[in-house]
Amino acid sequence: PHCVKDLLGGVTDSLPCYEDNLRPGWAVLRWILSTFAFGRLVLTVSVQPWYYDCIYHIADTGAAEASPPERRGVLAAMLRNEQEEARIARSLVGPNCVGTHYPGPFHLRTKASSSWFYHLLVVAAALTLGIALAFWCLE
Repeated sequence: PHCVKDLLGGVTDSLPCYEDNLRPGWAVLRWILSTFAFGRLVLTVSVQPWYYDCIYHIADTGAAEASPPERRGVLAAMLRNEQEEARIARSLVGPNCVGTHYPGPFHLRTKASSSWFYHLLVVAAALTLGIALAFWCLE
């Protein structure tokens, strides 16, 4: 809100564009992913949790504006968003509320419920496959 007042009052010429400073992943990984269409899509979508993190920051601190990317990187924002989503999902109840965090009503639960380790393995496998595919496409 303060930046809008500054913009309308003529104090500043433009709103801050923190999105332009976001750099998801390491430089080599960004270079590999930027060489093909699906990789560019992954890079674009990977910054989305940063926007959610800004909303959490405003809600938690009462700040009048979003936090700059130097405060929290894309990966940290993704982990924070995952925590918030998990907290909300765990509070859901009912037969239609079965997902990655909430195992569903007790009578529908299985002993092999989702775990962070399982999610980590899935993400690692997807990244490995993506990098292998990128190298294959470059050859």
